[in-house]
Amino acid sequence: MIGYIILAVVVVFFAVLAINAARCKVAETATDIKDFKLEINTEEKTENLAKLIRCKTISHKDSSLDDQAEFMKFKNTLRELYPTVYQKAELEEIAGGLLFKIKGKSSEKPAVLMAHFDVVDVNADKWDVDPFAAVVKDGFLWGRGTLDTKGSLFGIMEAAEGILKTDFVPENDIYLSFGCNEEVAGSCASTIVKTLKERGIKPDFVLDEGGAVLGANIKGVFPHDIATIGIAEKGHMDVVLTVSGQSGHSSQPPVHTSVGQLAKDIVKIENHQFPMETNDVIKEMVKALAPHTPFYVRMVACNLWCFGPVAKLACKKSKTAAALFRTSMAFTQLWGSNGSNVLAKEAKANVNVRLAPGWSCQRAIDYIVKAAGDENLTAEATFANEPTKVTNPTGKYWNLINSSVSSNFENTVSAPYLMLGGTDSRYFGEIADNIYKFSPIMCKGGLLGTIHSENERIRIENIEPLINFFAKIIYNL
Repeated sequence: MIGYIILAVVVVFFAVLAINAARCKVAETATDIKDFKLEINTEEKTENLAKLIRCKTISHKDSSLDDQAEFMKFKNTLRELYPTVYQKAELEEIAGGLLFKIKGKSSEKPAVLMAHFDVVDVNADKWDVDPFAAVVKDGFLWGRGTLDTKGSLFGIMEAAEGILKTDFVPENDIYLSFGCNEEVAGSCASTIVKTLKERGIKPDFVLDEGGAVLGANIKGVFPHDIATIGIAEKGHMDVVLTVSGQSGHSSQPPVHTSVGQLAKDIVKIENHQFPMETNDVIKEMVKALAPHTPFYVRMVACNLWCFGPVAKLACKKSKTAAALFRTSMAFTQLWGSNGSNVLAKEAKANVNVRLAPGWSCQRAIDYIVKAAGDENLTAEATFANEPTKVTNPTGKYWNLINSSVSSNFENTVSAPYLMLGGTDSRYFGEIADNIYKFSPIMCKGGLLGTIHSENERIRIENIEPLINFFAKIIYNL
């Protein structure tokens, strides 16, 4: 009798798994989105992007170090390349950034397309080419900013220029918001948001940099590339941990100095990483990708209530996957005394924390302090941004992005994504709900790793779909 009961339980268990997998279906394609494409001369457009890359718009924490002549060169080049946009759109310079307004038939549901034109500095000696020469080589345009994010800015402006030449008028106002100090967490974007808020403008849709088109094609498992569309950003916090001890001459040290005690605390904290959790963004990502996998994969993916622990364990082997599943922390800086023979009265360490949805800054601080288990340890946040709210990956704007991906990137599936880094669009959370983070750029073959590193470059074949992705977006707003 017990054997029959066990058998029945097993049958029911696998039946539930199978039913959940069977229910996992590809979302229906929206039918109210109009197709639109511009005729693109790839060679000509590549040279236009190259002209923008040749402007050395490197931003610094200390803005007095910025080369204003290069920033002005960029703005002048933009005006020369896109005269129709400058003629037909209203332009304001706000805190060094650019805010264009393309007047629509209605101001009720305005949209914002974003990018930034500042770039991080380079170590030119480690590049294979001059990082600001915009060299075309091996099927790529090389240069700082091609991916982050002059490429997206270029795509937006090319699309707007091409469409406005046809006397097109959008259904709603469209704002093009381009920041000048995103790379150093400057105030440009926040000032633009403040300006819009003061005018009572509440965007119905915001699209900024974020995920990209990644090569995820695995034969027999997932036969597609993935367009990772950010629907939320992790929070970002710097916490300084301090341990006090005896100061004095190093020739007469105590058994444990403040530096030694802090080192012990750091090891304890690193041995107690934040827990792996299946947050709402992960659930939505799985929901989008699972229908495109074989049934046996769907059996696992669509039953995370059962297989979640196994998935989390597997993801621990990948630092990128682990970062999606947990709040992460990294010790980045240490301070002791000013002299090599002086005992530090205080030893300090900075831990950089990236907060997953569901975690607050204070909760993370409490977790770190508890993990150290040191009553002499204090913690203070020197910089703190909470995680952004999660945008719902359904509805007309998600469908529009998904449709534009499908039109311009063959064999690619769109999936919600959690942004691990920060973008200027987080400031728009104060006045907007539908905020998406996606750069329509193919980052296969390790290209993603060139951002903020050496040999950043974009595929020439990406130029046409980059422009037409934004053209379809603008045409349907």
